[in-house]
Amino acid sequence: MTDSDNVYYNPEDNQRRYIAEFTGLCKGIIADKEVADLEIVCLINWLYANPLAKKAFPIDKVAAILENVDPQNITEKDREKLFNVLKQLVENELLTVHASALPLDNPPPKHIEPFDKTFCFIGKFNFGHPKEVEELLMAKGAIIQDSINKKLDYLVIGDLTNRDWKHGSYAKKIEKALELKKKSMHPAIISEATIIKFI
Repeated sequence: MTDSDNVYYNPEDNQRRYIAEFTGLCKGIIADKEVADLEIVCLINWLYANPLAKKAFPIDKVAAILENVDPQNITEKDREKLFNVLKQLVENELLTVHASALPLDNPPPKHIEPFDKTFCFIGKFNFGHPKEVEELLMAKGAIIQDSINKKLDYLVIGDLTNRDWKHGSYAKKIEKALELKKKSMHPAIISEATIIKFI
């Protein structure tokens, strides 16, 4: 059954959700001024999982570019073209939605060494289940924990997490992390797109 077959389907609500999720992805991807191959694949996977989003402006502009990208053979031209389009969309605020932005560190860390560092994962991940990312980090010596406390080095928020986080199920954890950060500058609050670059 497609969304349009659902009696509770609301095209306007769905479009807002698509744009909210896509905004998070775009901002996370261009935060470090470059586009990694894995991020391009994540975008392609997101569009595949949300086919109706391709019709929503301005997501349709990005979808048109990605249709001509071979995930197995991504070129520098592909990366440059996609980065420029995402940058333009974000800077011109064409992806604006009525929601609170996630309180991610800006700029994000330039380097993350997972060994002996503690990570907590929350939210909805484009990469897949958080466990997949956690396992990759643990293989590099990282420590995974569920709670937010003084020992935490990094709070990682999934790229598909609702931008209106203050009303979501993760609000308490994010707020606690922000309180700790005011006192000790820790933990760093980063996106899924940021941590993937260092795995």
